[in-house]
Amino acid sequence: MDQSTTEWIKMIAEALNIDIATWSGKRELATRFWEMAGAKAPKSSWSPEYLHGILKGTTAPSKIFLSAVNSLGFLLDGMNSDIAKSTEVSVFVLGEVRPGTLIKGDSKRCGYPPCPINYIPRDKRQRYHGRECRDKDYKRIKQNGSRG
Repeated sequence: MDQSTTEWIKMIAEALNIDIATWSGKRELATRFWEMAGAKAPKSSWSPEYLHGILKGTTAPSKIFLSAVNSLGFLLDGMNSDIAKSTEVSVFVLGEVRPGTLIKGDSKRCGYPPCPINYIPRDKRQRYHGRECRDKDYKRIKQNGSRG
């Protein structure tokens, strides 16, 4: 871990008026980071001891923990909370999507087994990324007699 992560954690603690020299302060800050991560990490793994190890350089922080540190730091800097909690990824777009667009939704794999495409469904019941895969899968199901 680089020194800047430790400094970033200390600046966040200072901004929140949390004394990380104490175990209760470390517990409070670890809880704040866990809350920022949402359901991505088990709460039991983010103890005061874990944070202490990170600050001392004896424990490597997880990617989820580092993401939570960055998100909480961005939030304290005045960034929108949804943007602060988001992850930047590259996507392929059919349509117009402006840079920096927040997409609230989970991608899923196309329902046609040979298709490698992940997409964001327009409706929760949507199974295929496009008509071509839907038609191919319906044909396959008709020939085989089952979806599996």
